[in-house]
Amino acid sequence: MNKAAKYFSIERIVILLLFLVIISFYLMTSLYAKYTAGASPSALARTAAFSVTGTSYGDNITVESISPPYSSDYLFSITSESEVAVKYDVTVSFAETIPSWITLLLDGVAGTQSGNTATFLNVGTFEAGTHTDDHTLTFRADPSASSVTTFSSINVRVDAVQID
Repeated sequence: MNKAAKYFSIERIVILLLFLVIISFYLMTSLYAKYTAGASPSALARTAAFSVTGTSYGDNITVESISPPYSSDYLFSITSESEVAVKYDVTVSFAETIPSWITLLLDGVAGTQSGNTATFLNVGTFEAGTHTDDHTLTFRADPSASSVTTFSSINVRVDAVQID
């Protein structure tokens, strides 16, 4: 075999091997792509509707410690249309700072007062479905203060979390 024929034959073998390597890479990538594209998760996730809203009955409230009854009430409702059970806290805030001579009670229970907010923890719970709770926020005045104040821009915020 002469030198030119030997070189021609090695060149053919190298080209054939290169062609086979390219074909095998192509086949491997298409098989891998089919395998990964065919994978699917077996878990199913569903989210439940979660809806808690509030309704108030009045915009302003005047509290005085000059004459009886030394208190005023503010009424509001909280409605849940959640598909899960929830518990909730209530935070009441005002444009004005709450004077030290006024104590806020939610359904007869004192909360934590600071500045222009009052926070009431563990106010209530709702089972799944549509339910409404009516609440009374009482502004109790200390009679020794001999003062009058009006609260405007009353903001009731409900913080609800799922319990089941």
